[in-house]
Amino acid sequence: MPIFGWGKKDESTKKDAAGASGTAEAADPKAAAGKDTKSGGLDLDPAKADKWFSYAKKVADQNNIEYSLTCLVLGLRSAPDRLDAVKDFFATADRLRATGGTTLSQEARDSIKGSTVIDKYLRALVEWALKPKEPEVAVRAAIAPTELGLIEVSRWIAPKALGVVASAERPRKDQAIRLMETFQKIEDYENALNAGQLAVRIDPGDARLAKDVRDLSAQAAMTRGGFDQTGKEGGFRSNIRDADKQRLLDETDRSVKSEEIADRVIAGLKAELAANPMDKPTIRKLLKELVGRGTPASEQEAIDLAEASFKTTQEFSFRSFAGEVRVRQAKREVKRLKAAIAATPDDASLAQQLADAESRRNALEKAELEARVAAYPTDLGLKFELGKVLQAMGQHEEAISLLQLAKNDPKHRNAVALALGESFLAVGWFDEAVQTFRNALEAVADPNEGLGLDLRYALCVALQKRAEDARDLASAEEAYKLASAIAIQNISYRDVRTRRDQLKVLSMQLRSNE
Repeated sequence: MPIFGWGKKDESTKKDAAGASGTAEAADPKAAAGKDTKSGGLDLDPAKADKWFSYAKKVADQNNIEYSLTCLVLGLRSAPDRLDAVKDFFATADRLRATGGTTLSQEARDSIKGSTVIDKYLRALVEWALKPKEPEVAVRAAIAPTELGLIEVSRWIAPKALGVVASAERPRKDQAIRLMETFQKIEDYENALNAGQLAVRIDPGDARLAKDVRDLSAQAAMTRGGFDQTGKEGGFRSNIRDADKQRLLDETDRSVKSEEIADRVIAGLKAELAANPMDKPTIRKLLKELVGRGTPASEQEAIDLAEASFKTTQEFSFRSFAGEVRVRQAKREVKRLKAAIAATPDDASLAQQLADAESRRNALEKAELEARVAAYPTDLGLKFELGKVLQAMGQHEEAISLLQLAKNDPKHRNAVALALGESFLAVGWFDEAVQTFRNALEAVADPNEGLGLDLRYALCVALQKRAEDARDLASAEEAYKLASAIAIQNISYRDVRTRRDQLKVLSMQLRSNE
């Protein structure tokens, strides 16, 4: 599915969105993206934006991450200054990347390829959200809001961009300087100084740069003390009063935290949640921090909070979060036991512990996916995942039923066919397995690489099974040709060398019996 495009199965969602925004144009990303007014491409409409943002949260809760991003982009076109929506956009992009989504389709790029200031702004956000560790992309995302005068947005993005530039394997002076200039424009002199000092470390021989940074140091000192606010309401005392709150915001945004900072952030978020127990963004931040803390106690606290939040809000994403943490813990235990077995292979008790741990992991995954399938019955991707778990548990008949439904999803069709054919093999339905693999191979883009190679090998195995079961020479010979072709291409692929030899012998035996 295109990230910012419409598919047939999205038509009902598209109509709902159109109704929410009040115009047909608002439901069409291409139409909205192409709108170029005299105001430089800006079509500001806070009411329309609110409806898009609301709809984005609704579909995100339904696990429709791609469409949630679409709604957020369309909303930001009408209200580019909405920092809360910008934060939601980056959080949603994180969820997308977690599922393996890292690129945009051409159709998606077309929706934001215009030359207006707003197009450049949205494009910069999208590019960085999908490539968060790319320094140049980060710098462009920090600069873009300033061209629209979006100071608050830039103040949130630019420090993160500086972190990306500073952590690069070879930080670039020009990127640090561009960020320094951006910080100066938004009057964030503390970070302007940080960026300038980074540039000086990269090129300590640049005398003019060193002087500019010394000047910034003085300006940052004045701002830090609140002296540049003399005579303004609040002034110096305002800085003191807001210091703790600002520190919490800054420390929460840090990608790497010391134990002391992590404890302080968690305590601050708990205090915020105590003041407003139903605030979902704060709940989500606290859940992320607790899991990030990485201790058994903090993970259990996250599970308890997520389950309690699900009970009070009935928002399934909280229930799903708790399940994900439990599954992650179970997978971690399996990984630990495998490492222990590798270190002490003669310990027989470890093998049983591993078998038990794998059984617990499978049961947790099955229960979690069954709950998600029940909550999102139209999500064929979830049916595919559940089918694979059932397959791993040896429950092939149940897996076949789900996989037959899941193959209607064009995004996973060939991968589903591979799993479906394997389950047919497991229950002894060799003809069905052969036909399933043949059909998938006809649709695969490249039969010699990746999934195509896996399907050819699977067809080879299925033909061998059928040949052995029915004493069928034609199947044995076809399987031998497949094994031989794979061996010529990649002799180390799985057990293809051994399988080729087996099939040669089988073919000779069947010929001699004719």
